[in-house]
Amino acid sequence: EMTHPEGGFYSAQDADSEGEEGTFFLWSREEIEAELGAETAQVACLALGATARGNFEGRNILHRPLPLEECSRQLRLPPERLQAILREALPVLRAVRERRPRPARDDKILVEWNGLMIYAMAQCGTVLPHGPALAAARQAAAFIWERMRAADGRLRRSYKDGQARFNGYLEDYAAYGRALLALFEADTNPVWLQRSREVAAAMRAEFEDPEGGAFFQTGHRHEKLVLRRKDFMDNAVPSGNSLAAAFLIRLAHITGHAAYRASADRVFRRVGDLMGAQPTAFGCLLAALQDRDAPTQEVIIVGDPDAQATRALLLTARQSYHPRRFVAHLRPDRASELPLLAGKTAVDGRPTAYVCRNQTCHAPVTNAADMLELMQAAPAAMQP
Repeated sequence: EMTHPEGGFYSAQDADSEGEEGTFFLWSREEIEAELGAETAQVACLALGATARGNFEGRNILHRPLPLEECSRQLRLPPERLQAILREALPVLRAVRERRPRPARDDKILVEWNGLMIYAMAQCGTVLPHGPALAAARQAAAFIWERMRAADGRLRRSYKDGQARFNGYLEDYAAYGRALLALFEADTNPVWLQRSREVAAAMRAEFEDPEGGAFFQTGHRHEKLVLRRKDFMDNAVPSGNSLAAAFLIRLAHITGHAAYRASADRVFRRVGDLMGAQPTAFGCLLAALQDRDAPTQEVIIVGDPDAQATRALLLTARQSYHPRRFVAHLRPDRASELPLLAGKTAVDGRPTAYVCRNQTCHAPVTNAADMLELMQAAPAAMQP
């Protein structure tokens, strides 16, 4: 519903339809009983949280308030029978809903919002793992690169009806660059890293304030304004400077280039006193500052991508959470210029993992259990 046929995510869907908020999605208990019959409706209503009172203005937003095991216990039904009833009931309700007037859709594509979505989908695709999510992230990232980027490398803000329009803002560059970096972490395709660095270069050239520090919201070649503002506070979405700092700190960690960190540091210095006085207004920026100063972990896996042992190593590395972990996969037949990946080879031709802390590595291992133990090891165990 929210994806352009060629990639890219649309902006929004109306809350209202038929003149009321949420009508397309809401159900009364009576409607469910009329469509399913009393016996099936009793099961569906308990499993989907539908009550006579409702949970939104007298009607129900269907959800799963209880584990299926608890529903089975309350209904005195075997779990298999409960699941069979739901498998029959849900398509009936979905078909009824599809006959309702649908909410209108805002089908413009914004780079900033797509950047946030691509970042989330890339992580979802690797951690769960979920191939369609990762594929959608790649497709959206390619759409922006091909359709919303001018010949001089500058991004356009919005795309609609086949046309990319308006100069991109800081948050467009920062969100998109960070998303490209997340895709590089997802599949270690050097194209994503190269594009991420190109976006970073354009962002620094177009928005950075070399004298006052941090980044303007509008570019140096934007139309002349009475005041070029700098946005720092995080609201419903992170501010442009927060996204830029988070992007640059991560890029510095992966590439080893100090210039990225220096640009982020100028953001932190510019607003440091405010962050201390009003921390709840700077959640994303504080997280970026923590990323700058806290220990990092790097897990480099070398092996044939089709080998089961390689897949096991990657899955283990990605499913064990660490907020400042960088996981990369390197094929044995390919070299990399990144310092983090240089010199990493397969041991005896077997899929191999290198677990590092602040780029200082343990001896390589070749099975997931040993890798996980090293990932959880205390810093004192590290060797240069």
